[in-house]
Amino acid sequence: MKVFPSLDLSKGKAVKRVRGEENTGLVLGDPVKLALTLFEEGYERLHVVDLDCAQDKGQNEEVIKQVASIGFKELQVGGGIRSLEKANRLLSYGVNRLVLSTLPFTNTREFLKIKRSLGGQNIAISLDYFGDKVLIKGWSESAYTLASALERVSQWDVYAVIFTCVNNEGLMSGVDRKLFRYAKNMKIKKGYAGGVKHLSDLFCLKNMGFDFAILGMSLYTGVLRSVKNV
Repeated sequence: MKVFPSLDLSKGKAVKRVRGEENTGLVLGDPVKLALTLFEEGYERLHVVDLDCAQDKGQNEEVIKQVASIGFKELQVGGGIRSLEKANRLLSYGVNRLVLSTLPFTNTREFLKIKRSLGGQNIAISLDYFGDKVLIKGWSESAYTLASALERVSQWDVYAVIFTCVNNEGLMSGVDRKLFRYAKNMKIKKGYAGGVKHLSDLFCLKNMGFDFAILGMSLYTGVLRSVKNV
């Protein structure tokens, strides 16, 4: 199972929030320097989220462009991707995969336009959920239940589904084991984010059939700093 460090962007800085709430968690400083440090430590993959763009509070596209030039083997980017034009721009910088969470549920026509143009293998859908509800628009609104969202996603041929447990995000409180009932029969790749703390959490995800995990707080506090694969 692969490990992706997360790089969350806000106002030109790298941050790690608790449950996505502003002024919580860690301010990590220059995101390009941080990404370069991770690359030099041997991390080949990176998961980037533009928090400002997701919440319609600005954008960090120039930072993403600089991070893309570092040379990660896999670079996936999400946050505020709402048009084919932006999707094409990000891929032109060297981004390998687009992570969409709101668009598939609020503007399915535009989402399918992006998918037809770029191919499903360049797209992952993130189901950011709190309890049993999937959150959209920067986690400010709820959309579908997790089960009904998965029914919709199963109709689209995309690279992966990422389950983000918002309730655990930034807390290092462990992984959401109830996902096994959703994950066990899924045929596409599966990723997980939210609450990973111990190596045992990663092995739990691997045993549940997950293909990759996204680490934030546990990586930046040093608990799982050296883990790159399980």
